[in-house]
Amino acid sequence: EVPSVQKHNIYFALSFNREFSTGITGFIRGSFRHVTGMYVNDANSDKTDDYSLLNAGIGLDMVFGNFNLLISGGVNNIFDKVFVGFISINSSTGRFYEAGEPRNFYAGINLGYAFQWKSMWPVKLITGHVFVIIKLFSNFYLLKGNSNIY
Repeated sequence: EVPSVQKHNIYFALSFNREFSTGITGFIRGSFRHVTGMYVNDANSDKTDDYSLLNAGIGLDMVFGNFNLLISGGVNNIFDKVFVGFISINSSTGRFYEAGEPRNFYAGINLGYAFQWKSMWPVKLITGHVFVIIKLFSNFYLLKGNSNIY
């Protein structure tokens, strides 16, 4: 088998949205990922373990005219699973593995503004709008631990 290529990489996500009032929507999201083990060298003499990760997040999305405010937060790797996040194929030192991210929490505030542009062509060959979102502030990550080689 080819090193660093997993046999299966399964990803499943669910999202629930609820509109509380005009322009204000709340959401809950979750995702699950399962990755099978991967060989770390051409000889296929060593292999990583399978792993599964569970992530979750919540937030509010608010629209006020052309402005959009998104406040969200969540947790990745809920069960703090130790897993191989990076492989150094055929490492001459024999250090093939680097740990993936431990459980981490995040929070974010996004403020956006939608600019609208309408075509001014006399023949009306081009119609529609162009939207530009300005992202002012986003995503703090609070990490527990570190990602050292193990």
